[in-house]
Formats: sequence, C-alpha cells, structure tokens
Amino acid sequence: MEAGQGLASTTTSSSTATTTAFPISSSAGGPRAREPQARPLPSAAKLRLDASIEDIDFRHPRGLDRGVLLDLARAAWVNSHQDVMVVGPTGVGKTYIDCALALSAIRAGHTALYVRTPRLIAEIAAGRADGRLPRLMRAWARTDVLVLDDFALQPLADQAAAHLLEVIEDRAGLRSTIVTSQLAIALWHENLGEATDRRRHPRSTPRRSPSD
Repeated sequence: MEAGQGLASTTTSSSTATTTAFPISSSAGGPRAREPQARPLPSAAKLRLDASIEDIDFRHPRGLDRGVLLDLARAAWVNSHQDVMVVGPTGVGKTYIDCALALSAIRAGHTALYVRTPRLIAEIAAGRADGRLPRLMRAWARTDVLVLDDFALQPLADQAAAHLLEVIEDRAGLRSTIVTSQLAIALWHENLGEATDRRRHPRSTPRRSPSD
C-alpha cells in the first residue's frame, strides 16, 4: 500500500484504489475545544451527491480499503486538522467518497462545504472584481471541511493558482480539506505553475494506518 506526504490519501487507478492515512504537519497544537452550537445541516454543505460511507459497495473491484475508509468516517482526522486526497480517473467514485466523508464530518458536528475547484476559481475572480474576496476567503477559512473537487484539471494562470493555494494554505494545520483530482499528484505542479515555486508546503513523516 502506498503512502504519501502530508495528507490522508485515497488514490485510485484505472481499476483499483489504495488508501493510506497519515498526519499533516502543524504548529497549531492539539485539537481546540468546540463550544456548544447548533448541529450543522448537510444542506448547508451543498454536497454534490447524496452519499454515505454506509452505502459504498466495497465489493466493486476498485481496491478500496474498507478499514481505512471506515476509520476516516469517524472524522477524527477533522479534529486533528488533517487532509484527504482522492486521486484517480473518471468513473471510479471519487466524488462519492468525498461527499460521503464530508457527510460523516457533518454528522460528527463539523461544518463542511463542497465546491468544484473551477467554480471556486471563478468565485475568486468575481470576488476580486466586486470587493467580496476578503469575505469569501474568511468564510472558506472558517469551514471545518472544505471539499475541492476536480482539482488541477487545467493549467491555471499564475494569479488564479496563487489565490487557490492561498485558500489551501489558510487552512493548513487549522482546518481540514478534501482534494479530488483526475491528475496524478506528481503532475499538479505543471498545472499550478510558478505559484507553487513561491510557496513552502508543510511536510511530515508518513504514518501508515493500522489497516495497511
């Protein structure tokens, strides 16, 4: 089973999938105590699919690790401000897994928001034009679990890539992000361009899940 760097990871190939989990580095310390508040509503998350971990068919030959996904469904990774990456070709169920994990986090009392990355970039551009960008950035930074679907599908202009990375970096070690992409992680740099060269990213030593 493969291990990655800095994120909990679910990676899918053309016919199989492998899942590993490990912590992201953080200087934020332990999980912060949550004050009593109204339980978040799934409708507020704008999830693309009505998905749940309980409805995933593990008999489908995708190589999904049932133990790891059930462990992620407990949402402890959200309390620890870890992230999840789901990578693989079209049709293997990446978006379903994203939405199922987001729903599990909501059930555990966390807020979540689903957005396709191209839509997020369009909202950033509109926000820059009408002055709403600071408010949008604060809202995204406060969300416990931000789901970025269809990440790095196309090359981005430097400014768009810089704003996208800023959204992610604002959350590093403070909130959790689920990133989904058809593009292999090693190729993300090509589509994010020079913006990735101007930023330092946290690195950590992978820790394999007990179910590996």
